[in-house]
Amino acid sequence: MKRFGRALLAVSLISLLIFSGCTEQPQPSTAEKLYVCPTGEMVSDPELCPGVTETPVSSPTSPPMMTQAPITTAAPPPHTTAAPTTTAEPYEPPSILVVIDPVQVPGPGGEFWFDGKLRNNGETVIYNAQVRLTLYDEFNKVMEIKNSVPITELKPGETAPFIRIKLKTLISRVSRYEIETIYQEEP
Repeated sequence: MKRFGRALLAVSLISLLIFSGCTEQPQPSTAEKLYVCPTGEMVSDPELCPGVTETPVSSPTSPPMMTQAPITTAAPPPHTTAAPTTTAEPYEPPSILVVIDPVQVPGPGGEFWFDGKLRNNGETVIYNAQVRLTLYDEFNKVMEIKNSVPITELKPGETAPFIRIKLKTLISRVSRYEIETIYQEEP
């Protein structure tokens, strides 16, 4: 136990010297020449410090020199309001009403028309099932929104085609589109 106490005392003393930032350097004799390093330290042998000045300096007669170790602190992280990025896709519960076989069809004048089917993947009957189509231009501005004619009733597992959605916007002006399903759980 005494051995442990002595080791702890030695570690404490060493830690105190390190954390106090002070180290004692030996004082050269008055006849000795000193050379100044780029760091500001004085050495007796110019080979001990690369980049030492060529002109030797006479050592002063003074008490032992104390130098403080440099204190470094980590810079605080930059403040940001952006949410952290993630590589995983957010969880979305399985949709009860899904679009099956979506098809973009050109109208007779080049308009954007849309066909497809709706399927009830749920366990209960759904009512007034329809598709909402939103068209966007190249600047991500909404150009047109239109809903399909509702399908009155879809039983669990049932699939039914929806009536073609005929929009007035030309296909050539559409940059992207979004499909959304809408339904009611009670009639």
